[in-house]
Amino acid sequence: QTPGFSTVPGTNVFYSLRAHALVRHDDVIAAGDPTFDLASLVSPEAIVRPCATPFWITEDGSHLVLDCARVFALSPDRAGDLRYVGILEWESATAEVAYSPKTHRFFSVPSVFDLGEMLATGIGRIAVHDDVLLNLTAVIDLGLFPGTAELSQPEHVFLGQKPGELIVLVQADTFTTPSHAVYTFDVTGL
Repeated sequence: QTPGFSTVPGTNVFYSLRAHALVRHDDVIAAGDPTFDLASLVSPEAIVRPCATPFWITEDGSHLVLDCARVFALSPDRAGDLRYVGILEWESATAEVAYSPKTHRFFSVPSVFDLGEMLATGIGRIAVHDDVLLNLTAVIDLGLFPGTAELSQPEHVFLGQKPGELIVLVQADTFTTPSHAVYTFDVTGL
């Protein structure tokens, strides 16, 4: 995804970031396009980096997720679009996200966990959240990068072709060779 711009798969709908607002566009930018002011979302828990640079639209086009772990429900109906759902529990910063409509789960690459009194790194983990209350339901530990003593740093996460399959592209936490690997997980039941 390009920071500040994302498209809904299979449609002419796209979203952009203008000043501190998310804006929905249908084919072209026009006056009166639905917007959501992000100013209210900038808070102490988003201290790691700015909110909404970048943001992602899930593969099925049903949700938009900001890098500060905020989630919006999307709708083909302009009046019902950009409905704020909430924040992915315990996440302060998100580097990538995938969504499974069949299991109602978000799979995210957390950069930072907000544990209340302290922040913790998300390196080497995939967080699993439900899509109703955005509660953290599981954490997948990626373990060490193959053949090294380095952590596996997730770069991209997406759903596989098989039901319950999650694919994670990882990089070694340092510049070792080989530097990338692909992990496949069965997330049935998470």
